[in-house]
Amino acid sequence: MKKYQPILVEETDFAPGQQRVYRFPNGYGASVVQHPFLEKGMAELAVIRFDGKTSWDITYDTPITSDVLLLKEEEVDSVLESISKIGQVVHLGQKVLFKERGREWKGEFVKSGVSLDTPQGWKYCEDMMVIHVLGSEEPDYFGGADVWTSVHRSALIPL
Repeated sequence: MKKYQPILVEETDFAPGQQRVYRFPNGYGASVVQHPFLEKGMAELAVIRFDGKTSWDITYDTPITSDVLLLKEEEVDSVLESISKIGQVVHLGQKVLFKERGREWKGEFVKSGVSLDTPQGWKYCEDMMVIHVLGSEEPDYFGGADVWTSVHRSALIPL
């Protein structure tokens, strides 16, 4: 049984393929396209953002991907579940997934709110979350082996 309920908004057969458009309560969704120009068993998935009930556009700035994904059919469900979690509330100690400079990272949410040094002076931002990065294989990337970073809450996907 799936933990999420994709809402199939439309299904279109076109020569020579098929497109399925899914929508989730968080306003995000996916366009999943299969056609014979792809290898057998593959699908293209684009993360989409709805503007109204049926109007949508591809979005390239989510923690899922910054491009269209080429997936095996059996991987589509997992990505749909991740899309359904974009923007969900995370709780202290919860494991999360986020992207930083094109790489996927796992971490643990440890604190809500960060003071940022802005041109206008220090500003408290409650939408920034402090994350303890787990299993960083690149300590130099963040500047140390025990890695902490801050990420906007909209970029976190609860695991």
